[in-house]
Amino acid sequence: MPEKDDAVVTLLAGWLLVHELADDWIRDAVARGRTPEPDPLASLAAEVDDKKARMKEALATDMGATEAPGAVAELKESLEALGRRLESIEARLDGLSERKQGSP
Repeated sequence: MPEKDDAVVTLLAGWLLVHELADDWIRDAVARGRTPEPDPLASLAAEVDDKKARMKEALATDMGATEAPGAVAELKESLEALGRRLESIEARLDGLSERKQGSP
């Protein structure tokens, strides 16, 4: 793999690791906040988690009751078109790879 690609992969891996560690820290803080005598920060984390759950439920209810606005529908169509293009590119790359493997 070229160094440029390795740098991108390393950057993305680091980004994912930071988010994973932050998620672990938050889950731990929420769990501590639900104990009988939580510290103030853990108590806040549990309160925020409860509010997030209520917001998530409200959004799910609201989203299920309404149709997607035009911009969201357009975005959905664009993402579906992008997915079809990626599948086509993958198929072409698979074909090229098979041809390359079949040649002497």
